[in-house]
Amino acid sequence: MKQLWVRFSLIIGSVIMIVAVLPTVVFALLLRYNRLPMQDGILERLPLDAEQFATIRSLILQGIARDVFVGIAFSLIIGVVVGVSLSRMVARPLTMLEDGAKAIAGGDLTHRVDVLGSEEMRSVGIAFNEMARKLEEAERLRSHLLADVAHELRHPLQILRGNLQAILDGVYELEMEEIGRLFQQTQHLTRLINDLHELAQAEAQQLPLSMGSVDVGKLVGDVVNIYRPMAVSQNVQLGLEPFKGRILISADASRLRQALSNLLHNALQNTPANGEICVFIAENGKNVEIMVKDSGKGISAEHLPYVFDRFYRGDPSRQRNGSGTGLGLAITQAIITAHHGQIQVSSEGRNAGTQFTLVLPRQV
Repeated sequence: MKQLWVRFSLIIGSVIMIVAVLPTVVFALLLRYNRLPMQDGILERLPLDAEQFATIRSLILQGIARDVFVGIAFSLIIGVVVGVSLSRMVARPLTMLEDGAKAIAGGDLTHRVDVLGSEEMRSVGIAFNEMARKLEEAERLRSHLLADVAHELRHPLQILRGNLQAILDGVYELEMEEIGRLFQQTQHLTRLINDLHELAQAEAQQLPLSMGSVDVGKLVGDVVNIYRPMAVSQNVQLGLEPFKGRILISADASRLRQALSNLLHNALQNTPANGEICVFIAENGKNVEIMVKDSGKGISAEHLPYVFDRFYRGDPSRQRNGSGTGLGLAITQAIITAHHGQIQVSSEGRNAGTQFTLVLPRQV
C-alpha cells in the first residue's frame, strides 16, 4: 500500500468497477420491485396460469441475478487490469523523478530523467533536468576553482619557501633586494586572497556597497587620468571620448572605480606598443553605458563566453603575466551585477581588439 502505483490501481479500478456495475444493479433492482413498466405486461399476455407465471418470473430474476454477478466479476477484472495499467502509466514519471533524485543525492550529477506524462509532469521533468545540469556545471566549476586556487597559491609559496631555504642554507645573503622580492610575493598572495574573498562575498550577495549619487563622467575621467602615465610608459594612446552633459547613477563610487580600473588594467596588459585604448560614455534609454575599447590582441569567438571565469587561461592570446591574479574580470562582473547592471564583451577575433561595456541603470 505504500507504492504510489498500487494506490492509483485501487482508486482507478474502484471507479471503473462502480461505473460499470452501477447501471446493472439499478436495472436489477427496478426489475425486482416491478419498476420496469414492460416487465409483467409481456408475461400477462401469455396464456399462463399463476403458478407458471411465478415460475417463469423467478427464472427471469435468477438469470438477471446471474448476469449481474457475471457483470460484477467481469467489471472487477477489467477495472483491476485497466487500473494497474493506468496507475503505472501515471506513476512512472514520479517513479523516474524519485530514482533521479536518489541518483543526484548519490553523486551522479550526469543523471537525467525522461520527460513523460502530462504537461505538468513534463514541466517538472524539464525543471529537474535543468537543476541537474546546473548542479553538474556548479560541481565542475567548483573542482576547477579548487585546482586553480591551489595552483595560484602554490607558485608564490614555492618561491618564498625556496628563497628562504636558500638564505638559511647560506646560498643567498639576506640583502634588502632579496627581502624586496620576497615581500612582492607576499603582496601577490595578499591580493589573491583578498580577490577570492570579494568574489565569495559577491556570490553570497554580501558584497558591501556604500551607495550614493555618482557623476559618471567625473568618475570615469578620474580613473582614466590615473592610468594615463602607465599608458604613456607603454607607448599606448589612452583617450576619453568627450561627453556633454551630466549623468547621475546610484552606485558605490569606490567599487565602480575598481571595476573600471580592472578593465583599463586588462586593456593595457593586452594592447601592444603604438596601440590605442578609448573610453566612451553613452546614454541608452534608462541605462548608461561605459565602454572600454582597445586595439590589442582580441579574443577568439570560442573563448568569449569564458572571459569572466576565474583564472581562465584558455585563449593563449590572453595569457596574463605575473602581475595579476587572474580574477580581475570576474570581480568586475561581480561588482556590476551587485549594482543590478551587466557587463558585455565583444571582439572580432585575434589581433582585432576587444570592447568591454558596462551597462548600469540611471538614477531615478
